[in-house]
Amino acid sequence: MIYILYIGIFCISFLVVLNGLLQGRLKSRIDAILSISIVSLIVCIFALFGWKFGIVSIVTAFFATIITRPIALIVARKILKPNVGFSSILGTPNKFRKLQLKISPHIDSNEVIPPLYMVATNWKRKNFKKLNPLQT
Repeated sequence: MIYILYIGIFCISFLVVLNGLLQGRLKSRIDAILSISIVSLIVCIFALFGWKFGIVSIVTAFFATIITRPIALIVARKILKPNVGFSSILGTPNKFRKLQLKISPHIDSNEVIPPLYMVATNWKRKNFKKLNPLQT
């Protein structure tokens, strides 16, 4: 019984991380529902099984978010990827840029080096400037 609750905490933690990477108008509602459900699971474990299992459930929720973040990034990239043309292999530039900035938020958006596909698709445009990572 306790293992089912721990698996539930693990799955809800994954969904919280995945929801943080995706976009949409219902994002805040989904996040609120998932947060309430994970807190209620932890309170239920405290009430039914005691404080030792409750502490283990809090630690499980913490480590589940760390462990599932790379998996959630892969799933988010698959969800945001369009299904047609050359860009389907690499993702759209705007959504990929937003996902790239969520992965490493300490990088300024002006300092982000454009991926190779952006250079390949924008080289004919007149207003395109190639960003040099050594320029400040």
